Amino acid sequence: MSVMIPHKKTTALIVGLLLVDLPVLLAVAVVGWRYGYARTWTTVMDYRMQHPLTLLPSLAMTVFLIRKWIKT
Repeated sequence: MSVMIPHKKTTALIVGLLLVDLPVLLAVAVVGWRYGYARTWTTVMDYRMQHPLTLLPSLAMTVFLIRKWIKT
């Protein structure tokens, strides 16, 4: 099982962000099928940049995952 743990900190950051933002990516994929992927992606990212509090759960979970992986 330790084979699946990222060994580099940058890899852990990327994997953590993908895992945490997976619901956002899935929502963009589903809604983008109907309204266009580029339009949906820019709308979601513009909203998230205008409301920085929406980024806090992603940041918190990423820090948690990295700290957990480093301790392992």
